[in-house]
Amino acid sequence: MGRLLDTVQAAVEEIDFHSQFWPPHPPALACHTCNAAFRLSLHSRTYSNLTTFSISEATIDSELLHGFWEQHQATLRRLQMQYSLLTTGSWVHVFQVLARTPGLRHLRLAGLYQVDDGGQGRRRDRPEADWQRDTMELVDEQKIAVWLEAMASGLTLYWRQREGSEWIVHFEELPGISGVRYCNVGSFWPLG
Repeated sequence: MGRLLDTVQAAVEEIDFHSQFWPPHPPALACHTCNAAFRLSLHSRTYSNLTTFSISEATIDSELLHGFWEQHQATLRRLQMQYSLLTTGSWVHVFQVLARTPGLRHLRLAGLYQVDDGGQGRRRDRPEADWQRDTMELVDEQKIAVWLEAMASGLTLYWRQREGSEWIVHFEELPGISGVRYCNVGSFWPLG
């Protein structure tokens, strides 16, 4: 299945599943925490990105992603990650993976782009420069507090797009799905 590296330190954990699950791709999952933030890259045939102290996303074939979740959910939960997804056609957007470490005060999140239904990974909403800028934005402590409270109460975040390229995030309960789905740092509002 690959190797599992655990430093058993409060703020530093590393997990690395190699390409056995998604041959011939790079490691299917590579996670790293560095004292105050968590970063993740899910590699796919269309797109992958990993920026220090951020959460990256990719588009993954839905069949493979569901199989991956079933295979590794125990380990993911051990790392306190909340993992959710939304299907668009035959493709899946990986919205959000959250890891909490003791004493965490700030968390950086990556912006999310839409792909066309054909799964070619073509961004149609936002230019690369905007996405990179969003990746480096900082979430303030108040937003994190609201986020963690919502997760603890079993609510789920999801995104909606409105005019232009602005993203809106709401709280909503979704049957069969728990945890936090996605937070855009520029728009974090409770539903209602």
